[in-house]
Parts: sequence; structure tokens; C-alpha cells
Amino acid sequence: MVYLELLRRHRTVHIGKVGSTEVDFYTPDPESDHYYQVSLTVMDEKTLARELHPLQSIDDNHPKTLLTMDRIG
Repeated sequence: MVYLELLRRHRTVHIGKVGSTEVDFYTPDPESDHYYQVSLTVMDEKTLARELHPLQSIDDNHPKTLLTMDRIG
């Protein structure tokens, strides 16, 4: 569902590799590229670390977003 929505919004969606880890989605854009990680939940610290690691490994200033179904509050 996330892939289809990104495709609708950006027309081009890639899966990215950072070393041995994977960024779920990468949307190139003339204005600003964007990276997305998708996880059902990141309430467990190990899962959060695993999902954030690829985004933190990218050495640029483009936006990076972690999408989850978690509700806090």
C-alpha cells in the first residue's frame, strides 16, 4: 500500500541498498529526494534500531521517514 501511494505521488520509487542493509523506498525528486522505512511496529528497541540503522547510514541531508502503525498516547 505504501509503495502504491508513493508511486502515485512521485511516479518513481526505488528500493535502496546501504551496504548490507536495505532502505524500503527511495523517491528521487528534482526538489528533494526522500527515503522511507516501513515497519508495522517499532515499540521493541531492537526493531527500532534495526529500522533506523539504514536511514542513519545514509550520509546526505535528504528527508528520511520511518512509517509505522504505532500509536503513542
